Amino acid sequence: MNRDIERKTYWEGHENRLIRLWIYALRGLQMLNEFKYLIAGLIALFVILKIANPVWIGIGVIVSIPPLIILGRWQLKKAAKVDQWVSTEYGSVLKYNDYNIKVDTLKILKEISEKLDKLNNKS
Repeated sequence: MNRDIERKTYWEGHENRLIRLWIYALRGLQMLNEFKYLIAGLIALFVILKIANPVWIGIGVIVSIPPLIILGRWQLKKAAKVDQWVSTEYGSVLKYNDYNIKVDTLKILKEISEKLDKLNNKS
């Protein structure tokens, strides 16, 4: 599918706009859901240490953001790739042959399309 058709199919129009807003809302909720664990962990830590000043909770949130960003970047750039490789290698019946089959199928379909175009041009 070329880019213009993809854009019209998946990006343009009121329905697609509403779908995007829904997806954005779901992602936002997912992020908030995960962020609550940070807050709950900090609150639990302060309860255990018997720290009563709520300002320290705010400071704890601010201090914990940079390590979270560093961990998130590492997860995205390194761990996600390892996860994908392991899932493909051991969690799939076809392993990487699934990818190779798709590439081979695309080549064959292009050849068929070219031959059909030649046949149609002869007629």
